[in-house]
Amino acid sequence: MLQGWHLRFGDLRADSLLAFERLDGRRRILQRGDAVLAALPTTEDCELVLHPFDAVLLDVRLPKLGGARLAAALPGIVEERVSGDIDQVHVVSTPRAADGSATAVIVDRLLLRRTLDLFARAGHRVGAVTPQP
Repeated sequence: MLQGWHLRFGDLRADSLLAFERLDGRRRILQRGDAVLAALPTTEDCELVLHPFDAVLLDVRLPKLGGARLAAALPGIVEERVSGDIDQVHVVSTPRAADGSATAVIVDRLLLRRTLDLFARAGHRVGAVTPQP
């Protein structure tokens, strides 16, 4: 697995230098370095670790919903705590704890799409996007 980070969405370009780590199945680091997207090591999956400024993390209480119904409800759950248009952000959450608590992650929808497209054009499939705490 390849893990890359340390560059804000808005600053990412095809020729941007990106810090990366290549991990084994136990998430041990096999290789660490810096490279442009096209020169990153080839792996099956890539995990994109978000810069702290590119994601907002919020503590939330989730209703007892799952799948598509929960995904549809998430924007409404965080809407009063988001400045700007809620339709311009992508919202996901951690699994709900027994008491209903979870962490919602909010990212700019267009910048996330642009970043995923840049990785795809460079031949890398992003299998996971993780916020850096």
